[in-house]
Amino acid sequence: IVTNLTMFSAQIAAALARTDHLIVNLGAWDEASYQAIYAPRGKISFNDVVDHSKTLTALSRGPKIKIGYVITKNNFRHILEAMKLAHSCRVSSVRFKLMDPSDFTKSLVLDQLDRQWLCDQIKQILKNPPAVENNLRDLLGTLSGPSEFSLPDHGRCFVGWLVININ
Repeated sequence: IVTNLTMFSAQIAAALARTDHLIVNLGAWDEASYQAIYAPRGKISFNDVVDHSKTLTALSRGPKIKIGYVITKNNFRHILEAMKLAHSCRVSSVRFKLMDPSDFTKSLVLDQLDRQWLCDQIKQILKNPPAVENNLRDLLGTLSGPSEFSLPDHGRCFVGWLVININ
């Protein structure tokens, strides 16, 4: 299950506890970045999402929890903070992924200088590996490849074809 953990209650926690794997979509590292990236209009705070994550990781029988961190121009300089956050929440790992651009999001794609900065940062992080499992070595390989992204033919995000929302 992929979730942003913004809707949370005892019943939701109980349902999520019966799953095997849970990915918390969180590309933020503090309250200001959370509000700027997700703009939840004050309905939920970053600390709420962190508390919800900690509630789930504290369960004796709960899902294996990962943080999914989609890298954009807004958050690429904060991957170390994201890993520290994941460690403090006691999640099993962080999976970093470069954003798949569309016509609407291509302004958030890393340019060549951003990619180089991120490569250098990852190399520094890997010299003293963080306590939380991650895919930084794989990401480094991806970043070292071609820097030009091609937009999908349909020009839209295809996540809707791969996931389901249940309200």
